[in-house]
Amino acid sequence: KRVVLTYKPSASAGNRGVAFRWPADPAAPTSSEIDSAQAALLNKNASGATDANGATRLNYLRGDPSREVRNCSSCIPQYRNRSASVLGDLVDSAPVYVGPPNGPTNDVSMVSFQIANRNRAGMVYVGSNDGMMHGFDATSGEERLAYVPNLVFANLPLLTDTGYVHRYFVNGSPVVESVKLSTGWRTLLVAGLHAGGKGLFALDVTNPAAMTEAAINAKAIARWEFTDADMGHVYGKPILAKTNDDKWSVIVSNGYLSTNGHAVLYVIDAETGQVTRKIDTGSGSPSAPNGLSPAVAVDLDANGTVDAVYAGDLEGNLWKFNLKSTVGSGWEVANNVALFQTQKIATAVNRQSITARPDVTTFPGGGQMITFGTGQYLDTADLSNRDVQSLYGVVDNYAAYTAPLTVSSLQPQNWINNAVASADYLVSTHAVGAVSTAQRSFTGDNAISTADYYQNKRGWYLNLTNFNGERAEQDIVIRDGRVHAVTTVPQSTQCQSDGNSEEIVIDTLTGNRIETGLFDTNGDGVFDNTDLLAVPGSSGVTSPSARVLGQSFSSSPLLLRDKHGNLLSIKSKAGGGGGGGGDDGRPDVDKEKGA
Repeated sequence: KRVVLTYKPSASAGNRGVAFRWPADPAAPTSSEIDSAQAALLNKNASGATDANGATRLNYLRGDPSREVRNCSSCIPQYRNRSASVLGDLVDSAPVYVGPPNGPTNDVSMVSFQIANRNRAGMVYVGSNDGMMHGFDATSGEERLAYVPNLVFANLPLLTDTGYVHRYFVNGSPVVESVKLSTGWRTLLVAGLHAGGKGLFALDVTNPAAMTEAAINAKAIARWEFTDADMGHVYGKPILAKTNDDKWSVIVSNGYLSTNGHAVLYVIDAETGQVTRKIDTGSGSPSAPNGLSPAVAVDLDANGTVDAVYAGDLEGNLWKFNLKSTVGSGWEVANNVALFQTQKIATAVNRQSITARPDVTTFPGGGQMITFGTGQYLDTADLSNRDVQSLYGVVDNYAAYTAPLTVSSLQPQNWINNAVASADYLVSTHAVGAVSTAQRSFTGDNAISTADYYQNKRGWYLNLTNFNGERAEQDIVIRDGRVHAVTTVPQSTQCQSDGNSEEIVIDTLTGNRIETGLFDTNGDGVFDNTDLLAVPGSSGVTSPSARVLGQSFSSSPLLLRDKHGNLLSIKSKAGGGGGGGGDDGRPDVDKEKGA
């Protein structure tokens, strides 16, 4: 028996979770049944015409196959055939594992929460394009919970249509954290819909054993849903963190295609779903729509609360949001202007878009280094775009500013053509400081002294020119003082997955080529001087800055350590084989030298 819950908008706060079942009387549903307005949406076919088939349509969505065409040729209505499983396709939603809770052990109440839940069953949560967020038992794989957001109700009839054309529903990646609410510590799941809709929802997943359709449990699980005229398609993961108003908050960028077309950051009360602060950058309009891309939050004073948030937008602005105040009304765009603006290169009409989440690390002498890539891959128009994109490292030195920084304040790094004979590896410059005498130096190396760079530059940039149309629309990851970036080159035809891809690893603070052997180039499982690559026409050697991944799309890397301290870079790949290692559909695992 499946446990399928949904959200009842008309109910009072704390009472909105109900079973996803057809009401006994759709015109007058009880407090534990879906609203009449929701029933009316299910009583429509894919064309929007009312057909009064809501009850059978809902049963189909719950998993009933009896009216699928192959099972009932004489049924009226008939619904589309599904595969062997009622589970829909999983596309962009990244699964998250949730086990016993973690949290700050200096809080006695958290310790009690951990003890009480130390034997909590492991769960895996992931969104699906069957209209549901699913929770699976991590041991057995059995579904323990499915949740249908009210946000997708209007499109649910499309799933039953025999002429169904694929579309997205609950396509966002969930984030799960233990948060302290007025009632104590709870484990909260928050997710957007990605391309499936505009909004967020929150579920209390503290107790998998209580995941039933009983009214008391349903009300406890479905916490809140949120949407707004400035809320668009949220493509990144929301941030669950404690803010300086002494509350736990959901910090989320508004995403793309909002009604108002602005770039906006929301700070939402994690307990109630009410907006604590909506910070509108003022950038964008309905006729020239902008949108804020996934954000990263930073605790500047190491006291456990968020003080600053950094995020890019479609117009190439990198924004800093100041959340230092102890009251939400004091949170604002830092200095009321963007921190940095990307460049327009050659014939590009617009500045480079920032669609991926930045990553941040401390900068020597004070400040933060914000690293990010540019380029977008959001709709079919992006397939043919061949504007030059870049990787950036921008320093926020905490000084006041009245205008955005530009590339004129940054140190350029460049690619070195034909630096090595292998087509599988690429080499970039070491522009900041001298190169080790043990390695070959190239034109463009040592362009600026280390002292001069740290005193007079506000970061670095590297243009992506190895492949025509290359872009960095995957999240950048910083580990061990290195920037890890995966780039892609989509084909010009929709649904083809054989564009090129490469993984770039360079120094975080300077953008320099790293002189130690980063990649196990000879595949012997050992990192040593034999992994350095020969430079044609000389006796010199050098270390590569990038590895060509071949004709595939690769995800942002997941970086883990093995027992020897080596950093493993794990990337999911999709696409055809050929070149630079190719692809067989399995995750790609590379070893990189440990710190």
